[in-house]
Amino acid sequence: MAEGRRGRTVLVLVLLATTQVALIVHLTGLGSYLRSCCLKSAAPLTVSATEPKLYDEACSHLHPPYNVSSITGSAQMSYQSGTLSAVRQALTSGALDNRRVVLVGDSVMYQIFASLVCLARSAGGLVDEESLSAKVIGGSQIMFDEWGGDLLTYNSRKQETMERDRDLFLGRLDEGARHGHDWLTSCEDRETMRFEGISLTGNDIVFTHATVHAAGRQTNIDKIVRLLTCMEHARSNGEDP
Repeated sequence: MAEGRRGRTVLVLVLLATTQVALIVHLTGLGSYLRSCCLKSAAPLTVSATEPKLYDEACSHLHPPYNVSSITGSAQMSYQSGTLSAVRQALTSGALDNRRVVLVGDSVMYQIFASLVCLARSAGGLVDEESLSAKVIGGSQIMFDEWGGDLLTYNSRKQETMERDRDLFLGRLDEGARHGHDWLTSCEDRETMRFEGISLTGNDIVFTHATVHAAGRQTNIDKIVRLLTCMEHARSNGEDP
């Protein structure tokens, strides 16, 4: 986390192997990832029929391939650990007012995004939702994309699709709003960082991870570390990264 002279703060969380799995198990069913890596011989866990549902089935982000929380037992674990209560408190206490929660990554990070949106709906805090963003009470947003910050590299097919989507989106913005989408360059030049053309401020929180796939993972880790180092250096010099 780095805080600049104008008080602009961007938090970048790097989720690596065990931390990543622990967090996602807590928030989601892990979908195809858990089924392929961990559940081939595991017996389904029993969830009480009287237990309140963690997710509202009407949530548009509750896609069947990822909605296996009753099989993995993560819904029961999340409910028992107070996940829904914590989300409800964050939304109603004003702690998230006028903030953007930005998630950047692959399908694993998308599952966290989807889980947060569906939890917000269950908590009564969802105002509106689109395919990759949602508005919640207090004037806040939860947002996701794969290319934010130009931080991550994927396998060749995924990379091509990601770059196409990025270029199409940025091409619709005016010239001024296109600057700042490369966070490392923005930090080094001490310029404003942007996400999808929107300037990030001291209220905004960004989560990213290096992906779980071998292709590009080490490059992603190195780039994220460079960004964190740049932000820390800027903060130590009293500069705005």
